[in-house]
Amino acid sequence: MNFSSIAQSLPIPTQLGSVTSLMSNPSWDVMALAIFVALGFMYGVWGGRGRLVAVLFALYASKLVFDSAWFLERFIGGFAASQLFFARAGVFAVLVAALSIVFAKSFSGRVMVGERWWQMFLLSFLEVGIAASILFSILPSRELYTFSPLVELLFASPNALFWWLLAPVPALYFAINPAARK
Repeated sequence: MNFSSIAQSLPIPTQLGSVTSLMSNPSWDVMALAIFVALGFMYGVWGGRGRLVAVLFALYASKLVFDSAWFLERFIGGFAASQLFFARAGVFAVLVAALSIVFAKSFSGRVMVGERWWQMFLLSFLEVGIAASILFSILPSRELYTFSPLVELLFASPNALFWWLLAPVPALYFAINPAARK
């Protein structure tokens, strides 16, 4: 018995099969996420851990403010459904940028635990994951946009948003608290 016959006899879930086919022929949303991850890592290396932590805090606060802004739909509600995402994403990006500046001042003088490349990658990865999941959550209509099974599973579902909001918390603890490393 060889490896291929063993692999064919294993029950593979349909999602896993679609994920492997997706990796051989990536869709636009997977390619966009790959570019997003690469840009996030480059930003983390360029900006340093203080900026990464500031942007993570800004993402949390912006999501809270964005979801609580009851008056926002009054201003951007007149857009067509296809343009509504860009209006919402623009408002969210402005919130993130403004709060990143505020939080960056809080972390500018703070001594972070040693800047190792894998820690920067982890923070960048988590930051991009939470940003992507939040952006997918603010899409105006699930009927207008269909995602690949991989993106739906990892970023676009409500459960994914919960886990992406939760995942950076332990990383932030170790990134900010030098005593946690002792």
